Amino acid sequence: MDRALLSVLLVGAGLLGGCAPSPGLVADPATDGAGLWLQGEVDGSHALLTVQGRQIGSAFGLSFHVRIDDALIAVVAPTQQPVLGEGALLIERVDGGDVAFGGTRPSRDAGDVEVADGVIATLEVRARAGATSRVELEDAVARDLDGSFVPLAAAGGTLTLEAP
Repeated sequence: MDRALLSVLLVGAGLLGGCAPSPGLVADPATDGAGLWLQGEVDGSHALLTVQGRQIGSAFGLSFHVRIDDALIAVVAPTQQPVLGEGALLIERVDGGDVAFGGTRPSRDAGDVEVADGVIATLEVRARAGATSRVELEDAVARDLDGSFVPLAAAGGTLTLEAP
């Protein structure tokens, strides 16, 4: 077979240079029941990741971690939605590739609040280099007024960004 024709066929099949993965988020499947999962909007070297919640129900507090490869991806801005109601204390802490989200109602007298399905938090990120990184949602729990913890299922994903 002609060498030029072979190169064209290999490039077309993605087996020879020039075929980098397309930017995007491939989210792991969300499980049934109470849990968190990722959605994302990717624009080249930037992404807005959204942590979605489902069937969390009544809660006094909520916490989880988002973990990424900080050698490849930089965290720009983590933000929680006010799902725990007015006056709730919300904390976002970035430590390299570990972004901790936590929140609690203002007092025991404020009681639990029903957490609606939908957006729990957003995380804006940007590429340090064009690459693919796992994005893990971990240690997801809701806390009841009596102090008991309810583990939440969590589904991450694989994020691909272009070089800046």
